[in-house]
Amino acid sequence: MCYDSTSILNSPKPVKIIFWIITILSILIHIFGAFCILRKTPKSVKSVRYWLFNFHLWSLFLDVTLGFVITPFLFLPTLTFRAYGFLEGYEQFVPYFAVLTFAGTGFSLVLLLENRHHSLTMWEVTTTRKICRAIFYTFNIVFLFLFPLITTLYVPNQKIGREEAIKVLPCLSEVPDIFIIVTDLNAIFIILTVLMIGLFLVIFQCIFFAWSIFKASDFSENISKLTIALQRKFLISILIQKSIPSSSLVPPVFYAVFCVYNNIHWQKLTNILIFVVTSHGIIGSVAMLCIHKSYTNTVIDLILCRRIKQTLLESEQSKITRVLNNNNNNIIARRTHSNPTHSSTMAQSVPPGDIQTQPNAKIVFNAPYDDKHTYHIKVINSSARRIGYGIKTTNMKRLGVDPPCGVLDPKEAVLLAVSCDAFAYGQEDTNNDRITVEWTNTPDGAAKQFRREWFQGDGMVRRKNLPIEYNP
Repeated sequence: MCYDSTSILNSPKPVKIIFWIITILSILIHIFGAFCILRKTPKSVKSVRYWLFNFHLWSLFLDVTLGFVITPFLFLPTLTFRAYGFLEGYEQFVPYFAVLTFAGTGFSLVLLLENRHHSLTMWEVTTTRKICRAIFYTFNIVFLFLFPLITTLYVPNQKIGREEAIKVLPCLSEVPDIFIIVTDLNAIFIILTVLMIGLFLVIFQCIFFAWSIFKASDFSENISKLTIALQRKFLISILIQKSIPSSSLVPPVFYAVFCVYNNIHWQKLTNILIFVVTSHGIIGSVAMLCIHKSYTNTVIDLILCRRIKQTLLESEQSKITRVLNNNNNNIIARRTHSNPTHSSTMAQSVPPGDIQTQPNAKIVFNAPYDDKHTYHIKVINSSARRIGYGIKTTNMKRLGVDPPCGVLDPKEAVLLAVSCDAFAYGQEDTNNDRITVEWTNTPDGAAKQFRREWFQGDGMVRRKNLPIEYNP
């Protein structure tokens, strides 16, 4: 039975409502996921957030297309369906848009991985490579929009196709306005071949770029090991994030092939599995929120209202801190007036101990310089005292460091992101570019909160210069 008005899973109206519920839920989850990508992505991988956002949008586009635009009622084992969404009455466009959304999701992952690959191997940039990269993008975009057209080339005469479909599934005679995708076996073989080529192209490119990222340390010694480790960790999380929803597509595909091959019709199970396919974006977004730590923390904060409580607490603490600072300043002012040498504490009269930086000698950026670069360094307090540190740059317009200052306990380390904005390489003087790490012992009993006046008094300050090297 193709339709059963007594069954929720086998009647057009209830099925349509279920599709819409799934899609609305998907839109809400994707909106929250987009907020996390744009606002909560860690600074160490912030340059990739727009490519990740593009991948996220295609995932949403897939869910909306299936749930709202198409809302399909598929009749296996025949390759026929009826659309109850916005394309109702325009079923001839459904196969194209369905294939396009799936392919777009795959190719957006390819572009995401290519961007990571390019950022780790860009010291090899030449005119030839720029041309090859332009060809790569052009080919993928053109192929993405052209190859789904194969699904529209072998659409049979609908009247003849309907008669053949009814021979296979007699209950279709009771269903009006069905659309037959294809009936000829040779046409089915050609369509499947082209679709498999597209799938192979996506998988091959993903494997190639993933392998290149994992092997990035073998390409050049100029890449920070810490940067490579962060990129590898990010890559693994992306692949896991994609593999979870992709695995949910395997059962529906095998089920469809099994039904067509064995001439089996089970409408309820068919609709359930299409619901699963429509939930692809929901599964992927939930996986993303669970895998990436910064996004998971955002979800936890939202559930526990932790951020609101923290904001209120910080506001109250800031009021108390201002009162205490005013009182302390009055006391210090009176002590300094009576004894000028008393303002320097015992700790700041002791020479600061050593620090370590990774890398130790220099920071290297690689061409091209038409986009912002980020290089990660680690600063380790090797001394036995708490220190305050500050970072200076010789070119504030081009170079930036985040965080620019802070406090480190003994043996504590901090990860700094050194950024270089886009500039015209070869046309600007870069010989004196460097960052300078300054550090001094903090006063005895001082809170672990950085204060600029530690570097402005009589306390001893040490410095370490890290020159910037720009590879063409």
